[in-house]
Parts: sequence; structure tokens; C-alpha cells
Amino acid sequence: MNWYKKNQEQEYEDAKLKKGIIISALALSTILMGNNIYYMIYIKPNSYQVTINDKVIALVETEEIAQDAYLRAVSKLQDKEERNIQLIEEIDTEFVNSRKDDRKDEDALVDILTQELDYLVEGYQLIVNEEIIGIVDNEDVALKVLEEIAQDYATTQTDLQTNIDVVKTSSMSMMVSSSGRSSVESATTEIGIVSEVVKEVQQIDLTEEDIETLSEKIDIQIDTPVDQNMETLTFNQTITGDTLYIDKTEILTSEQIKEILLQNTEEEINYTLVEGDNIWDIAIKYGTTMNNILDLNPQIADERRMLPGDDITLTAPTPVLGVDSIEKATFIEKIPADIEYIENTEMYEDDTNVIQKGKDGAKEIVVEITKLNGIETSRQIIQEDILVQEVTTIIEFGTATRPEDEEMPKAVVSSSDKSMFMHPLNGAGSLSSGYGARWGSFHGALDFAAPAGTPIYASASGTVTYSAYHANGYGNMVIIDHGNGYETYYAHNSKNYVNVGDKVSKGQNIAAVGTTGHSTGNHVHFEIRYNGTRLDPTGFLY
Repeated sequence: MNWYKKNQEQEYEDAKLKKGIIISALALSTILMGNNIYYMIYIKPNSYQVTINDKVIALVETEEIAQDAYLRAVSKLQDKEERNIQLIEEIDTEFVNSRKDDRKDEDALVDILTQELDYLVEGYQLIVNEEIIGIVDNEDVALKVLEEIAQDYATTQTDLQTNIDVVKTSSMSMMVSSSGRSSVESATTEIGIVSEVVKEVQQIDLTEEDIETLSEKIDIQIDTPVDQNMETLTFNQTITGDTLYIDKTEILTSEQIKEILLQNTEEEINYTLVEGDNIWDIAIKYGTTMNNILDLNPQIADERRMLPGDDITLTAPTPVLGVDSIEKATFIEKIPADIEYIENTEMYEDDTNVIQKGKDGAKEIVVEITKLNGIETSRQIIQEDILVQEVTTIIEFGTATRPEDEEMPKAVVSSSDKSMFMHPLNGAGSLSSGYGARWGSFHGALDFAAPAGTPIYASASGTVTYSAYHANGYGNMVIIDHGNGYETYYAHNSKNYVNVGDKVSKGQNIAAVGTTGHSTGNHVHFEIRYNGTRLDPTGFLY
């Protein structure tokens, strides 16, 4: 092959190579263009997929549809729960390609979201002394429950209307944390009670008949007041509350939270016995048992011999929520008319003359009663006012010796009156002091000495109008009204066995001989009065 031919052949080969390269380039270009067209038609993102915690739940055409559906779903769930909610899942969208038939409209996405979303609901936790008691629907429910508990303890013995409001004492700003539980930016809301007693002030007007029916010695521990009303009512623990988001299964009903608040814990109480107390009654009062009290107090050798002033320890059931209350009780007490004896040297001894007939008075006693959860813990007199001033009975008695030739007039006692009264000791004992002048004064009774505990009997049938300790020297005393103007008095008793209002029969054991009050020994001081005037019992008994 010559050079030319060889050169021609070389050029031909080069041309074939170049042509192949060009054809390959054209083919690649065609392929790439086809791929771009396919991508533009079939793969290009044209919609948004909605995911919950990376789980695809739907495809929508635009992101606005996803956003609007989300807001509508949350609103729908809040309407369903009737409160705010907080989602506990992560919701996201991603721009993807999808077929038109696979896409959901906004209404369909709302339905899907309301089914798929997990969430917490808004609740209100009630806290007593920094301990979470429980969670309720909202603050209004908590306040309502507390108000019901307060009202339960606001019951008084009168028809007075007591208004109780449970209120917050500070405002609250709530911030939601990522954990789903709310925090309080300021101090948590403290809850207390505002109580108001609606009481119409009434003037107390007493007639002489009213005063006659009064007791001469009020026992503020057991007697019934004429008026009693609530003054203050307070929770004795720190009660707070705040808003949080919680699983709705943890929310309690009003009845459930109230039951928890009223659950009892055992509280130890130191108690001092007062007049009239006994272990049995104390156990009933404090919701415990007599055996429990005896177990707690090994120093009690005999529960029947407990005395006023003795201290004991007892446990009482105490609710989780404590309510302190102060009540004021009003008692009306008779002020017996004093008797003043004036010596008259011109009158014969054993003669008497009423110069001024006395009248009993009356005073008002105001007592403050403190209670814990409706159980009384103390009471004390805080005020005394005279309503009706008593008038002193003035009696003159003679001291002149009666001439021997002049007989002393005897009291005229009808046979019916004489048979009406019996000896107060039924003949026991001995006469230790008669009726008349004694020790520069006048003794308007008969004293019968007898051993302590000797039975004292009702001298006649009647109604007990007084049975208590009398501060003016009589000690323990019983007064019986016999309904015909006559009254009998039995004083210095060691113990009274009857109560005011009791109907007693002639010869009934009403008391025991003692030496209480101003007394020099065991005896019964026995008086007979007619329309308020003391008579010599001698003519009735002998």
C-alpha cells in the first residue's frame, strides 16, 4: 500500500470513528431529554403528605389544606372535650409527588386527624399542704367542691342564713411546658373562705313570767342557747391549685374528689374533762370508742372516778381537709333576787315582815364556741350583760323576847297543804338548824343533817325547774315547782339525779345529801316557798 492509499484508508477510519462519536452523543442526548420529560410528567412533587410521628396518614394538594385541617381538627376535639387540649404527637408535612386520585380533601383530613391524634386535656389539680389531692375538670369544679364542704360545716342551731363563698386570694398565670404539664408563672392560687352571717338583730324583751321560767345557773356546756350562729369559717390548711394538661382518665368527678377530701386520718387530741363529762360520752363525741380511750390512757384506774380537770389523750378521725369554725351562742340566765334581812328590835323573835318584795333579774351570757370539722374543741364566756336588774327582797325579823304569858302565833296550814309535803329525807337524819333567826341573820329553811349520800326525796309531785350548781352558796341544788304556787328547794347536795323539765312524783329520789356550797357539814337545806315567799316548813312536816 502506497502512502496515499494508506493515508486515505486512515482518513476513512478516522471519519467512521468521528461519525460514531457523533451518533453516540446524539443518542445520549435523546435519552436524557426523554428522562427529563418523564420526570416532569411523572416524578415532579405535586402534593403534600401529612405524617404523625413519621406515619403517613394522608396526601393533600396544598400545605394550606393540611394547616387548615389541623386547626379545624384541634378545634373539633376541644369542642368535644369542652376544654383546651395539648397534642402529644409530632405532626409534619412533606412535598411529594402523588396521583390526584390519592389526595384527600380538607374535610376528609379533618376526620382522619380527629381519629389519629393523641392529646392531653386541660385539668385542675387541687393541692392541700403541698400534697396533690387529685385533679378535676377545672378550677370552678374545685371551688364548688370546697364550698359544699364548707357549707356542710356551716349548719347552726338557728334559722339564720349563712353565706359561704370559696374564693381565690391571688391571680394565676399559666404557662404550658413541653412535658404537657402546666407551670405557674406566679405563685399558685391560694383558696380560702369568705363567710357572712345574715342576722337580724332582735331586741330581747323579757316579762316577769319569762324570767320565772329561766334557769338560775346556766351550764354553758350542756344547756341549750336561745340563739347560736356562725361567726367565722376557715380552712386550716394551705389550699392551692393550678392548671395542667393530663390524660383525661386521671380526672376525678366532684364526688370522688370530695370523698378524698373528707377521708379520715387519725389525729391525737389532748382533752381536759369538764363538769358532767364521762368517758363514754367523750368517745361518742369524738367518733372513737371507750376501749380505745382506755388503751391510750393507762393512768385511768377506774373510768367511773374521773374528775373535772383530769387530762386524757384520745385519737379522733380527722378529714384530709380541716375546717375551723367559731360560733357565738347566747344564753339567758336568771339572776335570783337577793334577800336582805333587817333586825327589828321592836318585833318579837320569830316574827317576820316583808318590807320589799323582790324580783328576779336576767342577764345575757355570750359564749364563743370553737369547732374543728364540726367537733367542738372549746367554749368560753366572752361577754355578760344585764338585761333585767333584779330587785332585792327585804325582810325584817324580830329580836325582842316575847312575854311568857303571850303565846307565839302558829302558822296556819290547811290539812290539804300539810298532807301535800313529806319529809325530804323520809324521816332520816336529824334537825340541825330550824327556821328563824340565826347567827345575827335569818334562816329561811330547815336543815336536816345526815350522812353523805343519804337519799333526798321530792317532798311533793311537780316539775324540776332547776338542777345545777348554784354559785350563791347553795351548792348543788334542785328546785321543784308544784304548780299551785308552792316550790320546794333542796340544797348542798352531793349529787343531783334529776334534770330541768323532769316530772317527778312524791317520794322520788332526786338527789343525795352532801356539803357543797357554803356548808359546814353534810345536810340538806330544805325550803318551802309560796308565790316566792319563804314559809316555815315545820308546820307542813310535823
